[in-house]
Amino acid sequence: MSIGYKLNLLVYPILQIFFFAGALYFVSTHWGIAFLFVLMAAILMSFSLHITYHHHVHHRPKYLVLNRLIDFMITINLGLPFHFY
Repeated sequence: MSIGYKLNLLVYPILQIFFFAGALYFVSTHWGIAFLFVLMAAILMSFSLHITYHHHVHHRPKYLVLNRLIDFMITINLGLPFHFY
């Protein structure tokens, strides 16, 4: 896996942190802007989780225990059994 690909995986989490920090900055002065920033952070979190789960489906760890642990964490987060993928 190239370094450029690994950096691309960080784009959405970095933007998510930026929008959440912006919401915290504007919450006391402009609640409408803060709401929009929280909404953007939530949308970016959705993309981050989708990309992470998609990456796990196509690039599973070689160790069965680690694979099952990641499946379990995704199952808890989604609320649906992930190990069937």
